[in-house]
Amino acid sequence: MAEQGQLLEAERLEPLPPEAILRLQDALEALVAPELERRVQAVERLLAEDAHRRSPLAATMLAHRLHEPELRLRKRILAALGEVIRPQAGRGEPPSVVRRCVQSVMAELGQREVEALLQASRDSEETFAVACLILDQCSAAGEILIKIAEDSSRSLPMRILAIDAVGRIGYLDALPRFERLEKRLLGKTTGQLRMAFAPRRSAEAKVLLPVLQRALESLQEAAL
Repeated sequence: MAEQGQLLEAERLEPLPPEAILRLQDALEALVAPELERRVQAVERLLAEDAHRRSPLAATMLAHRLHEPELRLRKRILAALGEVIRPQAGRGEPPSVVRRCVQSVMAELGQREVEALLQASRDSEETFAVACLILDQCSAAGEILIKIAEDSSRSLPMRILAIDAVGRIGYLDALPRFERLEKRLLGKTTGQLRMAFAPRRSAEAKVLLPVLQRALESLQEAAL
């Protein structure tokens, strides 16, 4: 109980004063620089000043960089935004205006950003957890993820991540469509759909099925 009380009484961070924002103006501008080195330096400087958690402007500009082309830098930005949405224990709460600004950007995520989040999550469970936290801020993300999961022209890793994200976040609208997808995949694994591409499709189905069934189980439990 004492620990819960400490969490409830977490210190709220003070917003950055205007003069500090002016000092960081060049870093904010460099976020969209064509040179990777300048973008890396800009992100590192903003994070060193805790600007992503204390400045609505800095947080908003970082939130608009989820499609950053360089993967390692995109992961860095993703982790920083996760700290705004779900603050780490003992590090203080960002001002509410900072969180609202980030959430307003997340609410407008589109196909490009959703795919960028999945790509950044391919080799890290920690990054995937933060990506799901961000995707959960956007109601449209569920439909985008479902379409990726259903699209057989997509890469297998992307479909697996999309299915896993749907189950983890709990998009209940996916239930009937995932049930239909399960039937199609089962048909491919049992040889009911014999076509020229059957061997490859069957192998893919065998990989997708366990992930899909876990997601279905999570969604069915959430729907009770």
